[in-house]
Amino acid sequence: MLEFCYNSTKHSATGFSPFELTVGLRRSTYQQAKDVDVDDFLNLWEQKMTLAEQSLTRYKEKTVATANKKCQPMEFFEGDLYC
Repeated sequence: MLEFCYNSTKHSATGFSPFELTVGLRRSTYQQAKDVDVDDFLNLWEQKMTLAEQSLTRYKEKTVATANKKCQPMEFFEGDLYC
């Protein structure tokens, strides 16, 4: 049940649920897929994957920027031993 809930929930980093990215449809529209043209379906799925990839890239950049704000530069000299 937990796995089903997780896979059906929209992820904040991608904007899509894992189920939607894997299958190409939202869980609620899965039964309606019988009437969809294959080419239209594949184009829409590709667009979703592209959007998810762009969202993950933005999320990564934001995370790196936040982490870098907390970093302090360190300077090492010959003979230093840092543990």
